Amino acid sequence: MRGLVSIVQRFVSEESVNEPEYAIAAQESRDPQIQAPEELTLDEVLLEAEAAASELLKYSTGTGTIKRFSKAREMLANVIRRADLEELEKIGASKALELMSSGSNKDLAGVFNQNAEMESEFDGLVCFKWLLLSMLYRQPYEVSKELLLDARLQDELMRLPPLFKAYIRYIFGSLYNYVYVGEGEAHVQFYGAAVESMLAAASRCHEENFEIFAQCFTEGYPGYLPVCSSDSLKQLATRFRELTAMVLPEHSGNAEPQALIEASDKGKKIRLGLLRYSFDTTIHALLGPLSRLDRSKFEIIVFAFDSRGLDQCKKWYADLTYKILDVQDVIFSINKMRDANLDVLINGFPLHFWSFEPSARMLLKRVARIQCLWFADIVTSGMKSMDYMLVGDVYKQLGLEEQFQEKPVYIPGTGHFVPIAIWEQRPMAKARKELRLKENEVIYLSTAHILKLSPEILSVWFRILSSVESSRLVLAPFSNPDLMDKFRRRLWRVIDQQCEQTGVSRSRVSTYDLCGPLAMQNLIDASDIYLDCFPHSGKVSSTEALLGGKPVVALDGKVLRSNFTAGILRSLHLDELVSTNFEEYVHKAIRLGLDSEYRAEMAAKILVTTNDSGHIDPTGLAQGLENALLDIFSSADNVLSAN
Repeated sequence: MRGLVSIVQRFVSEESVNEPEYAIAAQESRDPQIQAPEELTLDEVLLEAEAAASELLKYSTGTGTIKRFSKAREMLANVIRRADLEELEKIGASKALELMSSGSNKDLAGVFNQNAEMESEFDGLVCFKWLLLSMLYRQPYEVSKELLLDARLQDELMRLPPLFKAYIRYIFGSLYNYVYVGEGEAHVQFYGAAVESMLAAASRCHEENFEIFAQCFTEGYPGYLPVCSSDSLKQLATRFRELTAMVLPEHSGNAEPQALIEASDKGKKIRLGLLRYSFDTTIHALLGPLSRLDRSKFEIIVFAFDSRGLDQCKKWYADLTYKILDVQDVIFSINKMRDANLDVLINGFPLHFWSFEPSARMLLKRVARIQCLWFADIVTSGMKSMDYMLVGDVYKQLGLEEQFQEKPVYIPGTGHFVPIAIWEQRPMAKARKELRLKENEVIYLSTAHILKLSPEILSVWFRILSSVESSRLVLAPFSNPDLMDKFRRRLWRVIDQQCEQTGVSRSRVSTYDLCGPLAMQNLIDASDIYLDCFPHSGKVSSTEALLGGKPVVALDGKVLRSNFTAGILRSLHLDELVSTNFEEYVHKAIRLGLDSEYRAEMAAKILVTTNDSGHIDPTGLAQGLENALLDIFSSADNVLSAN
C-alpha cells in the first residue's frame, strides 16, 4: 500500500525517515543545557519548545539558536511519538506547537519518503501523530492541502471528536498562523473565529450524530450538518467557503481566466446558461421548465463536465445548445463559459463547499454577469459572486434573506418541478409480496438517506411504532450502497438502542437498498404512510409518495432545508398533514396508522389534488421562472462586471 498510509506508519515510528541535515546535526550536538526528552515532563518539553521557537523567530541566523530549535523540536517529536490521545490534544493546543509551525521551519527540508511502503494498517491516533509531526517539519500550507486531498487520512481523523477537531484546526488554523502572517488583525481574527465556530458546532453534536457531522464536513456540504438550531448555517457556510477558497485557490496552475465579455445589448435575446456536472436523469427537473421558456426572449445553453446521458438529453430537448467542459482543466472551462457571453447563469447541481470542486471554482471566478442558485441548493453558496436564489413563494414566510447570502427571487408555488413518471399503481398485496412484507401490517415508510437519520428522528418514529400495534417501519436509506455501507453498522446500533428503550421488537424494522428503477415505486405501493424526515426534509421522495396516493406526515421548519415537504403539502391544500411540533407530528402519524377510514379518505384527496397541481406539469412553473428571470435582467443595477 503506497502513499500516506505507509508514510504515516513509517513517520510515527521511533526510527526516523530520511532525516534532514539539520535534524542529524541537532542529534549529534550534546548541548548540556538541553536535557534528553526522557528526563523532562511533557510540560517541561512544551516550555522548552516554546522558548526555542520564540528565540528562533527573533534571532533566525544564530547557529546556537538553530541548534537549540532543532534539538527542542526533536524532543517534542519524540514525545509526540509516545503520547496518548489526551497528551496529543494538549500538545496540539499548545503555544509551543503553534510557534514551531508558524514558518520557522519553512526553509528546512521535509522528512517524508513519498514512496515508502508498509502493509500494516494505521488508525486515527497514528494519523493524529502524523499531523502534529508534519506541523513540526513541514510548511503548514502543504499540510493543509494534504489533509484536504487525502480521503484515507480524513477517514481516520473523522473517527473521534478530538481527532476531528485537530483536523479542522490544522486545515484552517495553520492559515492564520503562517500563510497570512503580516495580514491585518481583523483578517487574522476572522480566520480564528471561523475555525472556532466550526469547532463549536462539532462540540455540540450528539455523540451518535458526530459521524454524520464529520462525513458532511469532509464532503464539503454543511447543508446536512446536524448542528443546533441556534447555529447560523449562513455564517458557517460563508466562512467555510472563504476558508477553503484560500486553502486551495487553483489546481490548474497560476493562469488567470480571460476577462468577462462586456454586457450584451438588452434588446437581444437573454443568453441563459445552466451549469450541471452531468446529464443524468435529475436534469429533467431543470430542463423541463427551462425548455418551455419563450425562445423569442431566451437562448439556452447547457454546460456539463460529464457527457454521460447527453445523447438521451438531446432527444428530449433537441432545440437546446450543449457544451462539454473539462473537469481536469478548470481555467479552460471558465474561459469556455465566458466565451458564451452569458447574461444569466443558473447553477443546477448541488454545490460542495470545498472550493476545489470544479463548479464552485468556476462560479467563484464569475462566468456570467448574473449568477443564480435554483432547485439544487438548500443552503447559501457562501459566495459573493452568486447573486440570486430562485425559490418558491410558499417559502417566503421563512425569511430567506437571513438564511441566504444570495437575494431571494420568488416563483409562484414551490418553485420546483419533480419529473416523475406517473406509474400505474399496483395492488398493495402484490407489492408487499415482492418485498416480503405482511399484508395485515400498517407500513410507515421513509426513504431518507442515512445522513439524515439521526437518533432524534428515529426516537420519534419509534414512539409512533410503539403506539400502533401491527405496524412496521420500513427504511430505504442506502440509495448508493457502495458509498454508504460504512454507515450500516451505525444505523443498526441506533435502531437496537431504540428497540431496547421503547420495547419495540427489532423484527418490526426493515431496511432496503434503493437499487433499480422500480425500487422506489415498489416501496411506495407497499406502504400506507410516508414519514418525512426532519430537520432535513425531502422534496423528491415526498412528491413521489404523494403521487402514489400516500399520506405524508411533515414537520414545519424554520429554514428552507427543513420546510420542503411542508411547503409542498400547503401548496396542495393538505395543511392537515403539516405539524408544528414533535407531539403533533407523532399524533398525526398515529391517527393515520390507527384509523384506516381516515387514511383512505386522505389518500383519495391526495390523488385528486396532485393530479390537478403543477407538480407534474412544468408549464406553469416555466411561466413563473420566465417572469423572475426577466425581472432580474431588466434591473439596470444587476448587470454585473467580473469580480
